[in-house]
This record gives sequence, C-alpha cells and structure tokens, in this order.
Amino acid sequence: MRSRPYHGVPVSSVRLTTLAVWTCLAFHAAHNAPTLLGQSEPSPSEGAYSKVQITPEQLKQAFAHPDWRVRWWATQYAAQMGSEAQFATSVLARLMRSDPSPEVRAGAIVALAKVGGAARWLVPELVEYTQRPVPVGPAATWALGQLTTPQDYDIVIPALRQALLRPNPPVRLAATLALKDLGPVAREAVPDLLVIAAAYPSLRAQVYEALRNILPRHDEAAASLAEALQHPEPGVREQALILLRTIAVHAKPFVPAIARVLEDDQVRVRRQALALLADIGIAAAPDCVDRLARTLRDKDLECRRLALHALLVMGQDCGPYTGDVVACLKHRELRELAIEAVANIGRRALPKLEELLRDPDPATRAAAATAIGKMGPIEARPAEPLLLNAIRDPSGLVRAAALAALQQIGPQDLERGLPLLMERIQSGQASEQTLALGCLREAGAPAAPALPFLLDLLARGRHAVAVQRALDGICTDASVVPHLRPAFRSSNRTVRLTALQLAARFPEALAAFPEDLATLAQDPDPQIRQLANQLFNHLRAP
Repeated sequence: MRSRPYHGVPVSSVRLTTLAVWTCLAFHAAHNAPTLLGQSEPSPSEGAYSKVQITPEQLKQAFAHPDWRVRWWATQYAAQMGSEAQFATSVLARLMRSDPSPEVRAGAIVALAKVGGAARWLVPELVEYTQRPVPVGPAATWALGQLTTPQDYDIVIPALRQALLRPNPPVRLAATLALKDLGPVAREAVPDLLVIAAAYPSLRAQVYEALRNILPRHDEAAASLAEALQHPEPGVREQALILLRTIAVHAKPFVPAIARVLEDDQVRVRRQALALLADIGIAAAPDCVDRLARTLRDKDLECRRLALHALLVMGQDCGPYTGDVVACLKHRELRELAIEAVANIGRRALPKLEELLRDPDPATRAAAATAIGKMGPIEARPAEPLLLNAIRDPSGLVRAAALAALQQIGPQDLERGLPLLMERIQSGQASEQTLALGCLREAGAPAAPALPFLLDLLARGRHAVAVQRALDGICTDASVVPHLRPAFRSSNRTVRLTALQLAARFPEALAAFPEDLATLAQDPDPQIRQLANQLFNHLRAP
C-alpha cells in the first residue's frame, strides 16, 4: 500500500478489517449464501459481493436466516452497499443488540457505520458497546469514528481515550483509527495517543497517521506536542520530541520548553531533545546555550556528542563553558565535532588549548593544534608560538598537526620559524616535509631567506612539485631577487634556470645586478642564454 507522511514521518495507510475469524469465514459464507438464497453460485474468480446481486427483500431474508454465517455475510453485503442500505438500519440495529452470534453483532455494527447518517442515533449505545469483548468491542469502537456528530463529542472522545488504554490490542487499534477519523476535534486525546506510541511500537504507524489528521496544521501540532513534554511518562516525552523533529521549523517558539528537557532523568529523552535543538538550528533562548553547555558534562557520551553538534549548528560559543568544550578534545568519539566547536569559540579558547598542548596523550595534543589552525589567521595569530613549539614535539602526529595549523594561518614569526621549518624539511617524515614546504608557500615573500635552501632541494630532486609551489608562493615581489643571486652561480643547470625564471618576473629588479645577467647571457645552457638575452633586450628598450 502507498505510504503517506505524518509531517515527514512515513506511515502505511490503514484499513479497518474484520477480525481474522471473519476473513476465514468470508470465502465459505460467500459461496454458500447465494445457494441458500436461491442464487446461482458465482465462479471462483468472481468477487464475493460485487458479483452477487440480491434484492432488498432477499437481504432481509438473509438477516433472518438460521445459519449465522449467512447472517454475517448479509451484514457484509450491507456494508458494501453503504448508504444505499439505509432501509436495513432497524434490522441491523436489532442484530447488533440481540443476535446470538458475536460475529454477526460485530458485522452489523460495521454495516451501520458504513450506512452513515441514518445510524447516528445509535452512537450513545455504541459507546457502551466499546467495553464488550472481541469482536463486538473493537467494531463498536471503530464505528464511533464514522458516526459521531458534534452533539456526541462529550461522550465519545472520553470513551475512545479510555479504549486506548485498554489491554485488548484490537480495541486499542480501533480507538486509534476512530480518533483519526474524528480529526481535530480529538485534540485532547493527543497525550493518550503518545502513550500508545511509546508503549506499543507496532501501533506507531497508526498513531502517527491519527496525529496527522488530528493536528493537520504544523503550528498547532508543535504547540500540542510541546505541551506533552511535561507528561509524567518518559515514553510520551520521547515520542513528542520525535514528532517535533519532523516539524522542527515550527518548533522554534518552544525552544525554552525543549531546553528544559535537557535535564530529563531519561537518557533517551535527553538525546531526542538535543537532536531536536540541532534540527531547529537557531540562536536559542537565553538559557538554552547554558543548558546545552552543561550537557557537555552528561554521563552519557552520546548526549555530549549531540550537545556539541547542537552548539556547532547554532553557531554558538559557550562563554564560561569553554573549558568543557575544549575538554571534549580528549575523547576520540567527540574529537572531530569538538575541533569545530573550539574553532567557533576563537582566541578565548587559547589558554585552555595551551594546557592541552602539554597533555600526555599525543592525539589530544594534535587535536589542540588542529583546533588552533581551524580558527583562521586572525583568531589564531596569538597561538603561533605554541605551534612553533609543537613543531619539535616528540610525536610525529603532533608535529604534522602543528605544521598543518601553521600552513592554515600563514606563519609570520619567520625569524624563529624558518630554521624550524627548514629543519623539518631536512629531517622530518615525508608528510611533515610537505607540510613545512606548504608553510613556506603561505608565508610568501617574507620567507625569501629560505630560497637558496629550496633551490638546493630542487637541485637534488627532492620534493620537486612541493618545492616549486613553495618557490612560486614566496616569489611574489621584487624583494626576493637579491636572495636568488647565489643560485645564478650554481653549478646545477636546473637551479640556475629556475632562479632566472623566478627573477624574470621582476626584470626591473634585475637591472641592479647587470654583472649577474651578463654572466647568464654567456651560460653554456642555450635556454638560460636565451632567457638572459631576452631580459637584456627588455631592460635596454626605451
């Protein structure tokens, strides 16, 4: 069957069927009743009701037949007729009240519900029948959803709410379906439906569909579900939060009530509240951030993770709770979210991060360095000395994280940083060497003193691509040309050519070193000679 959503929750559409025993009897009754009524028996491929044509008089005779199966079959035929069976209302009412077979009495009730308006006078009586055993009780309960008029709401809705809480599964299902059929007038039954959804998972699809009919407007649904957050049953509070998540955008006015649930004694309820706040994703009520931050100390790890996620989605910092956010870097399961949350806090988190950079766990130290880099150059600039210290950490994991962070913020303290970076390039692991070269590239022209070192690396064929990128990043203005002069006299042809190509970006700066250019114009390599002569011609041009 095709599914329909309850505000985003997929549920299967439900049809009220007769009890299993009725279905088992249908084939037998449908094939015997026509014979007993003097009709020719339909072929097996023909429908039990649509292909059998009997007159109203014959139907009345069937209602009085001594075989209960025929009487039951007649009630099913009347139900198929719907409002056209109004002529049989009084007979069906009699069968409902006095037939010795409970199946026939239940079948009569279903038929009366299908007849509709002509049978509405029986509603008070059906209210009493809801307390009867199967199959009469479920049939009467369901029929109330079909026949009730406004004048009977005051007796029907309380009866259906009571039926919801009965221990009999068919009655609970019938009451759920009846409330669905009543729609918005049954709003007072919402807490009871949430109780059923919490207690009986097999009924949740039907409950959600009933709530969809009872609360068709999203704003009204959110208000009603927010009220249920104060219900004493934890399962009800959890179900209310689950449904609020499907209409999160309409739950914004109820953020304070949702935030209060963060102190619930049930972990499943707290988890749903945290997930809902993340779904809402707004700058919350004044006390919401405080409550979220306090949840970072929750004994449940998943609650702490959800709290971090909610803070991150909301784009909130944690004020006095910064230490709790930073402490989450110590937990492997929380580390990724904690890095993002700490980066949102910015430089106010740096004192706590400095403490973590001395933590005995290398993974924690690496996470602290990564969080600093995520802050960006403006916020993380005061932490550059911390990162430079971390470059010499005994753990390669920490060194790599510190180098990556320096690359992100663009190192500026190159008087101290250049020797450290060149040391990592010379003796570090391959990943560290690449990251250190990236730091030099990001540093730009101020890293020009490292040019001879880089050109020497290029001559030895080490990290050729990363070195070339670093050279391109550093050679951004004419101030680098003097640092390239030693390379002009290198014995390595690649070094001389690369240095000249870099200097050629700033030909006017080369005019200050004519002797170097003259020497290159006599170079044994034809490519170098050609480029040097082009530069000579350019400089001599008027």
